[in-house]
Amino acid sequence: MCSECDFYVCPDGCPNAVADKNDECELCGSLIANGEEYAEDGEEGVICEHCANQMDIDDVLRICEVASVMELLGDMGRTRHAI
Repeated sequence: MCSECDFYVCPDGCPNAVADKNDECELCGSLIANGEEYAEDGEEGVICEHCANQMDIDDVLRICEVASVMELLGDMGRTRHAI
């Protein structure tokens, strides 16, 4: 029995919960614990919060599958066309 959550199999959020085998950051290789925030990169990989915070705009656009900042802003209704 877990000393933190008092369960035999730790639920998500327990610090002793075992990470799933797919919960490994594809950039740094660290295990992502259950309950920890992460980003999915659209290619079924995951990126830990630390690596996501270190990304530049080009990496973020790639993960979001957006070609450019203008495309992203257009999708948000933030661009206008000159007449």
